[in-house]
Amino acid sequence: KIIDELPPELSKNNSIEVHGQDCRSMPYLADASVDKIFGMNVVYFLDPLPIYLDEINRVLKPGGKLVWGCKFANLPRDNAEFVNVSKSAIVDAMREA
Repeated sequence: KIIDELPPELSKNNSIEVHGQDCRSMPYLADASVDKIFGMNVVYFLDPLPIYLDEINRVLKPGGKLVWGCKFANLPRDNAEFVNVSKSAIVDAMREA
C-alpha cells in the first residue's frame, strides 16, 4: 500500500489521504469532497484525459486545487504509453473540463 511508504508523520495525519487507484473513477470519494489533488508524473498516461478531468472535477470542492508535477523535457515522444506530452494540449483540456 502506498500509505505504508509514507513517512510516519504523514501517514498518521488525518487530513491527508493517499489513494493509489486509477482516478478515472473514484467511487470511494463523494462529490465535492476533496480540497487538493496532487499527481506526480501521471498526466502523460491519462487516456482519454477529458474523462479523468471530469472525475477530478467531480470530487474537487469548489475552489479546490489540482497540481500536476511533470517533467516534459525528457519525455519519450515515440512511446505509445505517453499520450499527453504537449503542455499546451494538457492546459487546453483542463480549460475545457
